[in-house]
Amino acid sequence: MKNIYLAQISIGYADAPYAYYPYSVASIWAYALTNPTVANNYNLGKFLYLLDTDIDAVVASLNNPSVVGFSIYVWNTVYSLTLAKAIKQKYPDCIIVFGGPNVPTNTHNWLLEHSFIDYTILQEGESAFTSLLTNIHDFSNEPVPGVSYINNGVYTYTPPIRILSLEDIPSPYVTGLLDDVTSDAKARGLTLNAVIETDRGCPYQCTFCDWGSLVYQKVRKLSLDRVFQE
Repeated sequence: MKNIYLAQISIGYADAPYAYYPYSVASIWAYALTNPTVANNYNLGKFLYLLDTDIDAVVASLNNPSVVGFSIYVWNTVYSLTLAKAIKQKYPDCIIVFGGPNVPTNTHNWLLEHSFIDYTILQEGESAFTSLLTNIHDFSNEPVPGVSYINNGVYTYTPPIRILSLEDIPSPYVTGLLDDVTSDAKARGLTLNAVIETDRGCPYQCTFCDWGSLVYQKVRKLSLDRVFQE
């Protein structure tokens, strides 16, 4: 089994008495587990959700990582890049994947600037990350919508495709994927804040909004039953 770690570092300072659930990467993993190749060949080490200033200690806590994925926002980009570079230095064969609203649309220049990153994902990550994991397992170079990378100096980018039905993404809350995060936070005496997703998409492109830069198309909704379950 290949070990995977998924990082979505919470907003806040290092000693903050609160944190947020890493909902985005948990949703990505929940969807990935619906794929038999992923479920049978990859194991989630843990979600990384706290800003630990001891980067060496964070790297030391990883057990032979094969893939580490980062979801980056304006508050955690610099930290995530620092951590990813340190992981690559210790585990040069580990595949580093970056996604999230703060990945720039010009991924070519960004990948050149951050050569320790192997792949970037634009817009929704669930389907793209799952397909990327199956490609890695099968040693395949099949194009994956939303994924970009540089191989032997050649830049490859395939435009993303939206997920048509959000109901295809299992809830990481309902399925228990975030139970370990809950236990860890309680042991640390932290207050956890939960994000509930009700829809995706927006027809506008407001510069102050994640959706404006991420998915500026029609709104797709989750059912009220799903929301009430969460």
